[in-house]
Amino acid sequence: MLLLGAGVYTVNGTITVESGGHLIGDGSSFNKGTYLKAKTNLNSNILYGVSSAGEGDYWHWGSIENLIVDGNKANQSVS
Repeated sequence: MLLLGAGVYTVNGTITVESGGHLIGDGSSFNKGTYLKAKTNLNSNILYGVSSAGEGDYWHWGSIENLIVDGNKANQSVS
């Protein structure tokens, strides 16, 4: 389980949450919440839920909650 307090977190690479894992922020209000923002030119997923059984299987028994996610679209490349 990963608990993130309120604040702005710059995401430098994809955050992977496996089945049964939990990524929990401290809220989703813009002035007090947990804010994940993609770094400039990340050009990748910010969050990825993956099954412990591998690709194509269901991701389950986990949670991703109480977060604000900003993909920083203006500063990413189009592929």
